[in-house]
Amino acid sequence: TESEKQISAITEHIRSNYGQELSLGALSRRFGLSESCLCRKFKAVTGMGLNEYITNVRIHNAAQLLAAGNLTVTEVANRCGYADSNYFASVFKKIKGTTPLKFSHSQN
Repeated sequence: TESEKQISAITEHIRSNYGQELSLGALSRRFGLSESCLCRKFKAVTGMGLNEYITNVRIHNAAQLLAAGNLTVTEVANRCGYADSNYFASVFKKIKGTTPLKFSHSQN
């Protein structure tokens, strides 16, 4: 459907630009949808909220960067769109069940 095509383009944009600003306002402007319409369509097509999806993409990529072992936690946080490494660490722990530092040590 048209909604699925729009959401597919949005999810691809998020996966390709997870380190950039991905606010609801920025995405709705970029894809020509109202914020409420974007949220409604996104949830209907993906089964999850927009912010939840963005967070999952960012943390998935952060885990890959941490596993590579050549960046600090702060560098990984910045590359994944988190200006505050403490906030990043709390989000990472909530999703992965361990801190970014412990995760990176367990991978190496």
